[in-house]
Amino acid sequence: MKTLQNKCEINLDGSTGEGGGQILRSALSLSAITGRSFALKRIRAGRKRPGLMRQHLTCVQAVAKICGAKTSALQLSETELMFEPGRIQASHEHFKIGTAGSTTLLLQTLLPVLMQAPGNSCVQLYGGTHAIKAPCFEYIDEVFLPRLAQMNAQVQAGLDRVGFFPAGGGRLSLSVEPSILQACEWHDCPDKSALSAEALTTAEVPKSVAERELQKACKAFALTPEDVWIREITTAACPGNALLIRSEGSLSCAYGGRGKRAEQVAKDAIWDMQRYLNSPAPIDEHLADQLLLPLALAGGGGFTTLGLTPHFHSNVEVIEAFLEIKIQTEQLDRHAWKVTILG
Repeated sequence: MKTLQNKCEINLDGSTGEGGGQILRSALSLSAITGRSFALKRIRAGRKRPGLMRQHLTCVQAVAKICGAKTSALQLSETELMFEPGRIQASHEHFKIGTAGSTTLLLQTLLPVLMQAPGNSCVQLYGGTHAIKAPCFEYIDEVFLPRLAQMNAQVQAGLDRVGFFPAGGGRLSLSVEPSILQACEWHDCPDKSALSAEALTTAEVPKSVAERELQKACKAFALTPEDVWIREITTAACPGNALLIRSEGSLSCAYGGRGKRAEQVAKDAIWDMQRYLNSPAPIDEHLADQLLLPLALAGGGGFTTLGLTPHFHSNVEVIEAFLEIKIQTEQLDRHAWKVTILG
């Protein structure tokens, strides 16, 4: 371990910024891509249960396998990591989190790496597909990946089985071709007037729950019956429920759970979407976090977003540590920030 630590080019502190897993995920992607080793201490120090949880451990193991990395000893709750990457290779692996940990966050960690591989990759990711504090699959597929496509990314994702908390049991498939990303700018506000809502529910959840959620969404946004629908999930490993509200350029998602009323689920999703609709920005704050690394790899670009999250600032810190990139932000008004990536 000492030999590996001495080789590390970059030293990071996982307690800075939001103190969560974003620092680890971005560092793994950038280390594999740049070939620069890193040491990370105080992993997820800002969380109630610090150190590597199952989904973070899987991220490390998956990236290490794809790029042939050497690492320090890996175990759950570990708070320090040393990572020395090798050469990136195309992958056709199955990566299993083993819990309801987020497959979409694992996807976002692997995707930039696989785009640098010398051949096509097709991987399957097992775990949670609809988890709190992580983008749901539909957000990745309908909001994030279309932006990457505009940057010349050759990527396809599929939802093979839904995985709700707490059992997980979901599966995503990800197909990636080698891609050279191109810089893009997103500043013009799209027409956000066309909205729709979808309630996801398993057979164990009364249909009336989904109906009440959709009724609240219809009232909040003046939706018609043609704008809303229910999707019954028949293969989930445990009961689950979610409400999705879609607009041009964004998607909000809120989850049901034991003791949580359908009206509160709807309120959460409505609040998130209303923030986006009230802003002149084309990029919501979650997408702003996710676009930083691809734009940095493209060497430039920018966008206008409705806000800057702690994840955003953590991403900036890690990106600027690995790449000769400067990320500038300027507040335009109460509901909009301009972000510029300079190569």
